[in-house]
Amino acid sequence: MLRFVFGAVLVFCALPVSAQVYYWNDAQTGAKRLSNIPPDWYKAPDSRSFPRVQVFENGRLVDDTALKDEQRFELRANSSVARGLAPLRVAPAAQPRQ
Repeated sequence: MLRFVFGAVLVFCALPVSAQVYYWNDAQTGAKRLSNIPPDWYKAPDSRSFPRVQVFENGRLVDDTALKDEQRFELRANSSVARGLAPLRVAPAAQPRQ
């Protein structure tokens, strides 16, 4: 029984852990902020009108509100950041003139 419990603990500890860190400059104080909780405006559809937010997941940049929507979409495609967020507004392709 002890072996089973020890084995279960080892398997549980071996599961991958995903950590997201949000980094931004506080508009009121100018201080740099690091948090595992995003600022209120990060999920807003017009997040570009607020201070820049960079999101790191396991040490890798996975979102940056200063980038164009297409670049943000590429960064977010393979991360868990995109879950629960409003879809990015990607401009439609230009239609050829006739």
